[in-house]
Amino acid sequence: SGHGTAKNISGIISCDCETGYALSDCSAIVGKLPPITQTISPAQQYSSWDDFGNHNPIFNDSTIAVIHLTMPLETMEFMLDPENRETDTYFPVTMWFYNEAILQIMDNVGFRLKGGASRDYVKKSWKLNFDKFEDRKWAQQKKIEIKSLEQDPSGIKEKLCLSLMYSMNVPTQRSSYAQLFINGQAMGAFLMEESIDDQFLKSRFGNEDGALFKCTAAL
Repeated sequence: SGHGTAKNISGIISCDCETGYALSDCSAIVGKLPPITQTISPAQQYSSWDDFGNHNPIFNDSTIAVIHLTMPLETMEFMLDPENRETDTYFPVTMWFYNEAILQIMDNVGFRLKGGASRDYVKKSWKLNFDKFEDRKWAQQKKIEIKSLEQDPSGIKEKLCLSLMYSMNVPTQRSSYAQLFINGQAMGAFLMEESIDDQFLKSRFGNEDGALFKCTAAL
C-alpha cells in the first residue's frame, strides 16, 4: 500500500505501518475514536480493582490489531468439521498479537469455537483463554472473544450498541477490531470483546459475588 514497511516482528513478517494506517498490509485508514459522551451521570464504569479503565492495551481503538494463531493442522480440521460444531473443547495454540499499544507472544493459549447459530457459518467466531492451560492473566483478562460479525455486513452494529450502552453507564464490554490469521492464512476482520466472566465482574463491580446468568438459544 506504500504506507508501511515489511518487517520481521518477533518471528512474524508483518507491516510496520505509518501512523494512521493498519492491517497486515497497511491498507486501512485508522484513527483515534472520539470519546463516548456520557448521557447519564455520574459516569462510573470501572471499579478500583481494574488497573486500566478505558486504556486496557488489548483493546486499542485507534488501530486494528493483528492476531496470528499457530496450531497443528489437525486442530483446525477438528474445529471446521461439521460433526464437531457443538464442541467447546479447548486446544493449545501459540498466539502472536500486535496492536501498536502492545506486542504479546504467548504459548499454550486455549482456543475453541464460540457462539450459537454462528457455528454454522463458514467464518467462525472464536474464544481465546489465557488461563486454560497455565495459571495467568493478560492485562487482567482470562479470556477474550473474537467475533466474526457474519450476521452484520456493516461490521459496526455491535460496536455501536456497545458504545450506546456505555454512554448510558451500563457495564459494557471493552472491544476493538482485529485481523485474524490462523497458520498464516487470513481469516478476515473480527471484533474482539471482553468475556463476561469473574474478571469482568470484578472490573465493574469490585467483586465476583452474586449470580451471573447467561441466556442461551436452547432455553
